[in-house]
Amino acid sequence: MAEPVDPHLDVALTVYLPALRVLRDYDEGLLNEAPAGADPAWTLSYDDARRVIDGVRARFPDDALFGAERGDGLRGVVETLYQGFAGHELYPTVQAKGANLLYLIVKDHPLSDGNKRSAAALFVHFLAHNGQLRDAAGRARITNNALAAITLMVAMSDPKEKETMIALVQRMLLEDAG
Repeated sequence: MAEPVDPHLDVALTVYLPALRVLRDYDEGLLNEAPAGADPAWTLSYDDARRVIDGVRARFPDDALFGAERGDGLRGVVETLYQGFAGHELYPTVQAKGANLLYLIVKDHPLSDGNKRSAAALFVHFLAHNGQLRDAAGRARITNNALAAITLMVAMSDPKEKETMIALVQRMLLEDAG
């Protein structure tokens, strides 16, 4: 006779099954085999990025260096999202562009201070403008806690893990919020 199913466990497993699949695919080296993702409907410009960073800076008035650019790094990150080769974009989907945007702002440090906060704000701004911040049921794909965790995960990662970090962020955006 089979043991009765714990209804709390069944609900938890159902709700978190997408995350469990991502963990399995990570263990099996299958993160890069995710579905392609959505085509971008909106293009982030340098001026858009600057406005977002300035908006975040206004919420941290005591952080004197927040958002100050170091050279042309910010412009370079934005331009990188739209690079192509032989007529094909290197990052063709919203998920690929968003994951690279987050990673590059965090890891390349184009700002004197506030790179993680700016990267997180630009990431959700980009997703929102491309209709990918919420799933089909209207639930946030990235919660506040997940945004902080993803950003810190990228910040603490070894640069040798770049492709894995980007693939993981893309997969998180492709899974239903559950």
